[in-house]
Amino acid sequence: MFLIFGSPSSLSAQDKVNFKAFGYMPNLVNDSLYAPLYGATSQEEQLPILYAIGQEHSTYGNADSVEYYGKRIQNIPQIYTKS
Repeated sequence: MFLIFGSPSSLSAQDKVNFKAFGYMPNLVNDSLYAPLYGATSQEEQLPILYAIGQEHSTYGNADSVEYYGKRIQNIPQIYTKS
């Protein structure tokens, strides 16, 4: 049996993995959105703030943050009912 082993340098350009990792994730969402959230005393105040923060994260492609704030919104009891 005859085996041929290719060297790692013989990979074609499309076989290479292009991956970049960053040591930190920059906070692109304005801090002025978080201050009112921490000061909100009712769910009625929290809901529009959570939505705005989620929208900002969505704009910048922060999927984990969008999911986090979406879950926080879902955990707010349904206070708005349509007649």
